[in-house]
Amino acid sequence: MYKTMFLEDLFKSGFPMSIFAWNQCWESEWNQIFAKNALKHWNYLHQQGELKIFLINPKDNTHNNKSLILMRWFRGKQEDLKNDKLVPEALSKKASQKQKSRWRKK
Repeated sequence: MYKTMFLEDLFKSGFPMSIFAWNQCWESEWNQIFAKNALKHWNYLHQQGELKIFLINPKDNTHNNKSLILMRWFRGKQEDLKNDKLVPEALSKKASQKQKSRWRKK
C-alpha cells in the first residue's frame, strides 16, 4: 500500500523512473529530489506508526539524521553496484552464506 502511494507520488511529480540515478553522485539534482520524496514518505510512515519495529529514538528522529542515513544507504548500494555485488550470482552466494551462518548459531 505505501509503496504504491510512493510510486504514485513520484509519477504525479513527473518522475519517469522510480529509482535513484546510481550512475550519478548523491548530490546530483535527480538524486536530491528523489531523496526528498523518499524522506517525505519516511516521515509519513513514521507518523502512521509503521516504523515502530525499528525502535527509533525520538531525539534521533531529526531531518538531518534521516538524510544522513539515506545518504549512507545510497552510497553503499552505489558501491555494491559498481562492484557487481548485486548480480544474481553474488546475491545467491550471499544468501547461501547467510543460511550457513544461521546453522552455526543453532
